Amino acid sequence: MVNDSIGDLLTQIRNATAIKKEFIELPQTRKAEAVCMILKKHGFVADFKKFKDKAKPHKSLHIDLKYSPSGSPALSSLKCLSKPGRRLYKGWEELPASKGGRGLIIVSTSRGVMDSLSAHKKHLGGELWAEVF
Repeated sequence: MVNDSIGDLLTQIRNATAIKKEFIELPQTRKAEAVCMILKKHGFVADFKKFKDKAKPHKSLHIDLKYSPSGSPALSSLKCLSKPGRRLYKGWEELPASKGGRGLIIVSTSRGVMDSLSAHKKHLGGELWAEVF
């Protein structure tokens, strides 16, 4: 189930790349960590790591954003598909493929969070969280 933590993560990444920040830090959740793992695997972010700041009561995620040598961000579009007021579910046969082979869809399945191609290969449907290009 998508809640505000995923929407916040996507918005912070989108806003940070618009002003060409090197990194962002936000509260660590398992959902945000799963999304970051997929973004790193597909080359949309450079790296991420969990850390504990003594001044804060919770763990945080440090996400290094990725840019091309010309300065353009690796992410050209980041869109939240499911929202708290409207959930979007698809079966494995209906999972959308990447557009032009470059983008991906992040899906929450019964076996964890994965990209739509992995979910389709495993015959798993689920809730569509985000579309990344």
